[in-house]
Amino acid sequence: MLSLFNSFRVRLLLLLAALLVLTLSVQYYVNVRAVRRNAQFIAEQQQAIMAGFALGVNSLSSAKYLYELRAEA
Repeated sequence: MLSLFNSFRVRLLLLLAALLVLTLSVQYYVNVRAVRRNAQFIAEQQQAIMAGFALGVNSLSSAKYLYELRAEA
């Protein structure tokens, strides 16, 4: 069994397998971070869209300008 690890091909195969596992782990970690960041960004965009829509609807029935309504909000 020990002579198996003395083979260049086996050591090269183990090195490449370790690099593959490391690469996949890093990609998974980066992907998880990106998903979290995107989810937070989407939530912020939804809130901004709802606030803008509410501001637009309120401005239809008001005599005030949008910048005045925005200052009040």
